[in-house]
Amino acid sequence: MASQVHPQTGRHRVVMALLLVHVPVFAIMGDRAGWTAGHTVMEVVVPLIGLYAIARWSARPRVAMGAAAIGLMYASAVLIHVTGGVTEAHFYFFVAFGLVALYRDWIVFFAAAGFAVAHHTFFALTGGTLFEQPYQIERPLFWATVHVTFVAVVTAVQAVGMYDVARSVRAKATAEATVARADERRLVALRLHDDVVQALTAANYAQALGETTVGATALSQALSSSRALVTELLADSDIDEHVLLRPDAALFEARP
Repeated sequence: MASQVHPQTGRHRVVMALLLVHVPVFAIMGDRAGWTAGHTVMEVVVPLIGLYAIARWSARPRVAMGAAAIGLMYASAVLIHVTGGVTEAHFYFFVAFGLVALYRDWIVFFAAAGFAVAHHTFFALTGGTLFEQPYQIERPLFWATVHVTFVAVVTAVQAVGMYDVARSVRAKATAEATVARADERRLVALRLHDDVVQALTAANYAQALGETTVGATALSQALSSSRALVTELLADSDIDEHVLLRPDAALFEARP
């Protein structure tokens, strides 16, 4: 089955590739840390490959991006575990945040941030592998709060940046749409002048000169051009064509 097309496809493929790279890297690190093959399979292979599969084959773009984002967060958590909680391993969360922010999706980004907060809180309360330094091990909840605070600050900064980018994109789209509408109106006006007004002018001159046949031909041309222009303008609208029909023909009353 071919992979689905998702927003920011190139970035999404990079994240998926990174998820796969983590598997052999963590397998090697786990072996050096004394992990059994079963431990590596259950903690590394199954979760990361599972999230990769969802990220690649989910028919819903946000679900696919969310799986990839959570995969990066999970990889950060595994890195902390396999290294015994060294401080430097915690920095990988911030690298993952930068990659997730490239999706420019609020829900995906905050889901990743929520995972990081839940991870630190859970292991601080349960006594799992989270820190290496003795002073941190003695007060895990305090230092987990410190880390979570940093995560919150990064989340806020990234959120502001994402909002500014989104606002700029909307402003650009609005400006481009305004220019496009102006160009479209200009083209319609030019066509109306060239195809209709000019024909009516020719008909008026012909009528004044007594050239009835020429005048009738010019009027017929103006009518045909008018109909073609109206049909083209209404082609993409949801106006029912019956609205344009009239029960009686429009006639001009003769004036003395």
